Amino acid sequence: MFRHAKQDSSASGRLHQALIESMPAASAYDPLTAASQLQALHAQRARTSIAAVAQVRLEEMKQDTTCQKRLQKIVDIERSLDGRTPQ
Repeated sequence: MFRHAKQDSSASGRLHQALIESMPAASAYDPLTAASQLQALHAQRARTSIAAVAQVRLEEMKQDTTCQKRLQKIVDIERSLDGRTPQ
């Protein structure tokens, strides 16, 4: 699936590739590249629907990062309460 998306240089192909790279469970997971590609697609306004999907995924990735940071803070607090040092 990723190889096929990588061969398609159209806006929808680039979107497909970026979406695959943005998914943590994907073997091609590369969030920095995905974010860069999604930002480019959004800025180019390739097609309204493609730009909209890119914008939504970028926002989801931002929220995921925020949640991960909050979760790590909670884990650090719990460890400090248990007498363990945060990693």
